[in-house]
Amino acid sequence: QIIEETTSIGVAGAHGKTSTSGLLAHVLSGVSPTSYLVGDGSGKGTPNARFFVFEADEYRRHFVAYHPDYAIMTNIDFDHPDYFTDIDDVRDAFETLAMHYYGTKSDDDFRAENIKRTTKGSNFDVYFHDEFIGNYDIPMFGEHNVLNSLAVIAVSYMEKVDQQEIAKELLTFKGVK
Repeated sequence: QIIEETTSIGVAGAHGKTSTSGLLAHVLSGVSPTSYLVGDGSGKGTPNARFFVFEADEYRRHFVAYHPDYAIMTNIDFDHPDYFTDIDDVRDAFETLAMHYYGTKSDDDFRAENIKRTTKGSNFDVYFHDEFIGNYDIPMFGEHNVLNSLAVIAVSYMEKVDQQEIAKELLTFKGVK
């Protein structure tokens, strides 16, 4: 029921679900009422929430049945060999939900470019196709954290959330349990 009453965002992938859903829940909670259920055991039900963030398990294609408004796929790996036949079967399951791609390649819909390591974390520019969305600082190191942040930026952009507020909330993330 909560999925139908909110803008729901499921986070799936072989690795990084908890980090990404925790980051997304933190950032969106700072700008709008948000309910969430994160794999580290944290969760919160907020009355009249605009957003619901949850981890979506890809095992047996369960994540497809949730019908979220958005699905963030952190990565694809040959996981759950008792169900999936091979990496192509895993990829097929994920591609049933894919709408926009995010990453650092020129053909990704949402792209992080000019990634720089700073003394406090990382700095990067974000583009949606050829449109410059903004420059972001995050208090985390590593390309995986840039990509997790990029996924948060992409969903918030699609939902027309003020990107200056998103940038401010990204700076305050302290990690998951």
